[in-house]
Amino acid sequence: EIYTGSSSDLKRATEICRKMVTQFGMSDEIGTIYLGSDQEVFVGMEFGQSREYSEEVAARIDREVKSMLDQCYERAKAILREKKERLDLLVEALLAQETLNRAEFVALMDQGIMPENSNDDKPRTVAEVLRDAGQTPKRTEEVRQEEKTAEEGTARLLPESGGEKEEYLND
Repeated sequence: EIYTGSSSDLKRATEICRKMVTQFGMSDEIGTIYLGSDQEVFVGMEFGQSREYSEEVAARIDREVKSMLDQCYERAKAILREKKERLDLLVEALLAQETLNRAEFVALMDQGIMPENSNDDKPRTVAEVLRDAGQTPKRTEEVRQEEKTAEEGTARLLPESGGEKEEYLND
């Protein structure tokens, strides 16, 4: 059953297939020809469309795009049917745990089992990322000092009160 959340996916898939047919020459039916794209043209108070091809060619393009989308849809359903057993395991795991990390997901999909307790795939902290990159995280005091220095530098750039501008405003 199709739900409204899929509209963005369908729109994107249609755009890709249309480009494959009209711009990339990836259609056996239409052939290897660049047909440009529809362009919106402002005509008075309305927008119209300008095409570089006839209505007959536009109808052929639409049929080819629909055919490609139908083929992709059937392929996706076949893959889901083929992997149904693993998808059912995934559903059970998500109902039990609500979330899975990457290691758990990969083990479930590849081996069909959930690992006992996997902390290998937990998100790393900034300190861990810096350590692994060969850098040491700055201590909080060093960060505060850098911020203070930056603020002082900005304050020196601002005009001080009581200068020429103030005199000018009083005139």
